[in-house]
Amino acid sequence: MSFLELKQLATLYRRPLSYFSDEDTDAPDETSQALYRTTAQLNNDDREQVLRFAQFLRDAGPAQPPKRTSGSTS
Repeated sequence: MSFLELKQLATLYRRPLSYFSDEDTDAPDETSQALYRTTAQLNNDDREQVLRFAQFLRDAGPAQPPKRTSGSTS
């Protein structure tokens, strides 16, 4: 990952550069890299919308499996 990409990630996620450069942590995984590449092509308004959605998902907690209704069969 280049410095420019790292700086753009820091801006996108509103984190200091040091957040991404801590030597004790692993490098960004493939999903994070793919997310960055995808959002880098969006305009600022769309990136803000993606950020708000990511924050919503984070705050919502883990996904729950759908509940079965009493009449369903498996």
